[in-house]
Amino acid sequence: MLPTCDLATLVDRIREIGGAAPTVVIEGEAFARTELLADCLNDRIPGATVLSDCGNPAVRIWMEDAGGFHAHFLRARAEGSWVPGTWVATTSPEQQAALEAREAEDRRRRERADLVFVGLDHFDSVIELRFYADVGCDFALWDDHGSAGEIEELLPISADLRRRIKQWAVDADLRWTTGTAAAGRALAEELQQRLGPAYRIVYGY
Repeated sequence: MLPTCDLATLVDRIREIGGAAPTVVIEGEAFARTELLADCLNDRIPGATVLSDCGNPAVRIWMEDAGGFHAHFLRARAEGSWVPGTWVATTSPEQQAALEAREAEDRRRRERADLVFVGLDHFDSVIELRFYADVGCDFALWDDHGSAGEIEELLPISADLRRRIKQWAVDADLRWTTGTAAAGRALAEELQQRLGPAYRIVYGY
């Protein structure tokens, strides 16, 4: 189950799992966002039934934003060292217990999903991503709200291009030169060509 932020990729995977007219359930994100995704899927998959709840759907989607995906990525990287509730500010024991229960339930629901969709800003039209390096970051892509964290992992690009983008971010953090800037701009242009008109890649802050 590889997460994606690409609507066309999501549609293809839904059809692969659920067939031509699948029953789809979307869980996770706030209602307004899941409703927007449901509208997009109904437009793109004629005959699909998209619901907020269903006992036995053909396809179950977990939807999260870029921040939620990055938190999951960090938890997965930490493996056994992660403790529920450690990603938020200090809370009371009661709040902490409620938070841990909610996080555990969200993780269970995410794990049972057939597909994970990360709804970046404007996923229903043109996704704009900024391409730049920042201190201590091993990634180079940021969405409209400044959310980031492994967005490269979500895009329909080759493993080689993904590796080169992330390596550039690491190199740029260590030492910035005019050559670094030129290499970053070239990578941003290559990424734009690969992704096409459904995305807008903006180089720089």
